[in-house]
Amino acid sequence: LAGMTLAGCADLGTAPKGNTVTADQKASVVAENPDMVSASVAGITTMFSIYENATGYHNDFGYPSVMLHLDGRGIDLVGINTGYNWFSYGMSMYDRALNHYVNGDIFRTLYNQIYTANNVAGLIDPATDNSTLQFYLAQALAIRAFDYFNLAQIYQFTYEGNEDAPCVPLITDANADDAAANGAPRATVGDIYTQIMNDLNQAVTLLRASTFTRADKRYVSLEVALGLRARVELVMQDWNAAAADAQEVINSGAATILVSHS
Repeated sequence: LAGMTLAGCADLGTAPKGNTVTADQKASVVAENPDMVSASVAGITTMFSIYENATGYHNDFGYPSVMLHLDGRGIDLVGINTGYNWFSYGMSMYDRALNHYVNGDIFRTLYNQIYTANNVAGLIDPATDNSTLQFYLAQALAIRAFDYFNLAQIYQFTYEGNEDAPCVPLITDANADDAAANGAPRATVGDIYTQIMNDLNQAVTLLRASTFTRADKRYVSLEVALGLRARVELVMQDWNAAAADAQEVINSGAATILVSHS
């Protein structure tokens, strides 16, 4: 009887195998089998090209629609008002209203992608020496930086001279749970750019160390990460650093195309 009692007590300290998988369990699985995180990484980039917000609007198809919305807000895009122009709101300035659905589309698209990137970043040990995991973590960090770079330019004036101005909420894998429970205040422009550069610096380091070869252009290569960092450095007016990163891309012989809006 005593033996049965002790065995029962021991079982109480064992996590049950149920429908809920904890973050630690996920991380343990990923560490043992890096390929298990590949689907999550692929999920980050799907928002670059698919209809994902399900708002019911025809012009809601991920990041490409964000680019078109922003182009429509410029002064060099001309469109005929045919009554069936999905992106005419920007040219007519109707989408300047705070609660206009276009602003919601832009905000949700970028933060949904950040959410997915945070989930991947939270699964991988930053100190990993596994080449596959280094590549996957670099994807999450580089794309998160890309999203915050766009958000910072959309919702506040440029970096120089506005470092202390309120920008957008800063949500990473480190504070995602707290933000979900309690909300997140607007971070400063300086804080957002610090996060952007930290992510890009780490992504570049990981991609230099990794021998993993990307399958296609959905994924960030070392040259893409360097090109994106050079663009951020230009906005921050760090001319020498931008020139050095751009020169490395040129020296690599890679053709890098990056799209951002200011």
